[in-house]
Amino acid sequence: MNTMRSVRMISAVVSVAQCVAVRAAPATVAPDWPFVTIRQTGLFAEREETLRQIAECHKRHPGACDEFWFATGARKTIPDVAKECEAFALCRDLCEEAGILPGYQQGLTLGHGERAKDSLAGPGEHAFPLDAYQRRADGSFLGLLCPRSPDVLAYAHDYAKTVLTVANPVSYWIDDDLRLGVAHADGCFCDRCIAAFNARTGGNWTREELVRRLYDKTVVQEPLREQWSAFNAESLALYAAEVRRAADELGSPCRLGYQSVSANRLYPAPGYGPVLAALSGPAGAPVGIRPGDGYYDESDPRVMVRKCLGVAREAERLRGVSVPVASICYEEETYPRHMLHKSPGAIMTECALALASGCNTLSLYWFPVESPMPVAEYDRFLDTLSAARPYFERLAASTRRTRLGGVARFIGSAAGRLPDFHLDDETDFDLACAGIPVTVAESGTRVFYLTDKSRAEMTEDDRTLFATTGASSPAVVDVSGMGKFPLVARRAKLLDALDAATGGAFPVRIDECRALRILPRVRDDGRLDSVTLLNLSIGDTGRIAVRARRPVSRNALMQDATMSAPTPIVCAGGATPDEIVVSLPGLGPWQIVTLFFSEEDAPANNPQALSEWRWFEGDALPLEGRGFAPERLISPYHRLPADCLDRIPAAVRNLQDESAGLCLRFQTDSPKLRIAWKCTKPVKRMWNMAASGCDGVDVYQETPDGWRFVQPPFPAAAKPGGAEYTWAIRPGCTTMVYLPAYNGVAELRVGVEPGRSISPAPPRRSGIVKPVVFYGTSITQGASASHPGGCWVARAARIADVEAVNLGFSGSGKMEDALLDCVADIDASLYVLDTVSNMSPGLIGDRMEKFVRALAARRPGVPILLTANRFVMGDEARRRDAAVRAVFDKLKAEAPAAWSHLHFAGDDAAALAPDDDGTVDGLHLNDLGMKRAGDYFGAVIRDILR
Repeated sequence: MNTMRSVRMISAVVSVAQCVAVRAAPATVAPDWPFVTIRQTGLFAEREETLRQIAECHKRHPGACDEFWFATGARKTIPDVAKECEAFALCRDLCEEAGILPGYQQGLTLGHGERAKDSLAGPGEHAFPLDAYQRRADGSFLGLLCPRSPDVLAYAHDYAKTVLTVANPVSYWIDDDLRLGVAHADGCFCDRCIAAFNARTGGNWTREELVRRLYDKTVVQEPLREQWSAFNAESLALYAAEVRRAADELGSPCRLGYQSVSANRLYPAPGYGPVLAALSGPAGAPVGIRPGDGYYDESDPRVMVRKCLGVAREAERLRGVSVPVASICYEEETYPRHMLHKSPGAIMTECALALASGCNTLSLYWFPVESPMPVAEYDRFLDTLSAARPYFERLAASTRRTRLGGVARFIGSAAGRLPDFHLDDETDFDLACAGIPVTVAESGTRVFYLTDKSRAEMTEDDRTLFATTGASSPAVVDVSGMGKFPLVARRAKLLDALDAATGGAFPVRIDECRALRILPRVRDDGRLDSVTLLNLSIGDTGRIAVRARRPVSRNALMQDATMSAPTPIVCAGGATPDEIVVSLPGLGPWQIVTLFFSEEDAPANNPQALSEWRWFEGDALPLEGRGFAPERLISPYHRLPADCLDRIPAAVRNLQDESAGLCLRFQTDSPKLRIAWKCTKPVKRMWNMAASGCDGVDVYQETPDGWRFVQPPFPAAAKPGGAEYTWAIRPGCTTMVYLPAYNGVAELRVGVEPGRSISPAPPRRSGIVKPVVFYGTSITQGASASHPGGCWVARAARIADVEAVNLGFSGSGKMEDALLDCVADIDASLYVLDTVSNMSPGLIGDRMEKFVRALAARRPGVPILLTANRFVMGDEARRRDAAVRAVFDKLKAEAPAAWSHLHFAGDDAAALAPDDDGTVDGLHLNDLGMKRAGDYFGAVIRDILR
């Protein structure tokens, strides 16, 4: 069977035949279609002061919102509709003052809930005859209007014409009550509809015969069900056609749209193509659709994933209809209002998910006039929306030019013939919540998974399709036995199967097992345009390695709803030439971010701050010198884990947030490097140390002549509130940026020239992967080097070609038990114990042997280096050195073989202190002393680790 024919067969259950055309590129939003709409209510006409306050909020947030939707009462008599529309004049005036377009939402069509015969028309409501109402499958009366009733259609026309004439809105959206089966079996079974269906199909069905054929579960695949579904779609389109007729009679340029609900069941037919075609009319005017229903509060936030799976299906279907769909407008709901209603931040998360799922515009419901909240809450909402809009615009631009990539559940060609037709399957939701990029079959993907439901829907032609092999055949994986939220091992096997089935071309893979919704947006040529990730957990994710296949660019920009412009993020080469690996910082609870691989379509009203520099966040760059996993730290730039802080001495606790020894290590093709940082503490003034060493950063590069200190700009010290400087560097060299030695880092960014990038440095030539841990004193921490990279620890690490973890704590290197736990917790290649300057001979005798024995027991066979301190003058220093030597000699004599990994160095006066010029004050090393110590210990460490 021809593959293209097979794809059309697969699509048959998700489009109405009359509206299907050759798959077209995604429609783009016309300039006059708003991007953000806020749904208000008709009660504003009765609460003028509230409406004025809200208009004032929008004046303070220009550009946050483009349009308001107002509404009049439901089923009013036409004269009463006209009166309510007259009050719309105030809304128009206030919208104009606030720079917002006035739109209209018809609040009711066929009925949201059924009514009894004796209450069909209340005071001031239009009275319909009894035969204008629907009938259930058993023929009983149903208090919902029938869309084929001439009275209903005449009312629809008159209602629309009245609104368009009196209110004159810029847009007119029909409510989602234009559907069948709200409170009963699918479809209307009145005599009129059955007669029309017989005429449509050439049948002669009675109601009883029709119902039996449609719902008899012994008839597994019944083609009549698909005909009934298409007929229902045509019924709904009759109502929509009356709205278009009213607009055409008036020559109104008003935009027309339909507020849809999930199209996963029969009652609205599989797809809203006929409704949209009717709204578009003979002239083919662009139309809008608002998919999405449900998810009213934050009590179960994962429901938004389920909702947006339906949104994705609707959005992808619209790529195949012949109607010009200009606006796919997400419906965000926030009523009823109670203590778990959605916060502004939660709304932004949901909207971003909807845009990544396939919508290109947004409608948000916020202010409940009937039960008002403080207007300050609305103002806070607009603050959040204003901040998020640049992100939304960039994300929508990516969506407009792409389709949703990933793996889809196969929908068999006979799905619409099943007695309980429904396109939902829990497998979609389970996999989508488990970090598997799940799309929908309508997206045109060629990667499918099969479930029991899929197999029940398949025809022989479908089975033949999957039995074929070749480049044009679909890729298929079996998820049988996967279980709800698959186990870690099964998830890994599924990812491996997807890679095998696609030849490694599956768009995105994340190996870390995280609760993530992953939404890749893929262009028609298969290239990856963007990837959106939502953390579905109440905890942080930790850093994530995103393996992106065939990206549009090998550079990535990251943005979320709090960022006015995207920021570059580090990318490295992947396992194949078509893959890059993006190192994504950990996501917070329910945080959503997008990686953009294209810089197209930046928001026009948000000039990017990237014109001069390409900025990278410091914690997204390769950071060395951190001995503990980031998730254990309070900040990425702290040195000890949060879980030990209540046990360590206060003096150490007060210093562990200082970033001594931490450094960025990377390569860049930029000839200039700009570093912006802000310290956590006030700029320090130490009598024996330069501010550039306390609070500054510096740059080293590995050249053919060895490591070179890059001359900083003048001055190189931090200023109150932060500093920002530019270094001229050699492109392509391994670069190290050392962070402040005696202050903490609150913010850190690294900038390169436009068009340049940053990538991880190559592995060290030494081949040593595990770090060397230095535990010690103020001299270990960096006192009194004039710049952080000049510390002897940093210099020794560069000479030995190893990563260094600096656990030097000024005045506090005293070998307490709690610090033993911290030191031993780090899996190191060598432990350097440099505490001699902070310990008296007696304290050394009491603690050092115990500390060394415990460390050796915790890390068997790992080398340990004890240091003497011949930098310091005087007899006391000699006694301390002797005490350290005594511990070393005792252990060596005790069991030479067992202690072969124990070393001692630092008593070489000729190398370390040939004169008295190596210190600032007889204790702390100046730059000369730091150089001598670094050269000496670098050679010692290199020899130990060979």
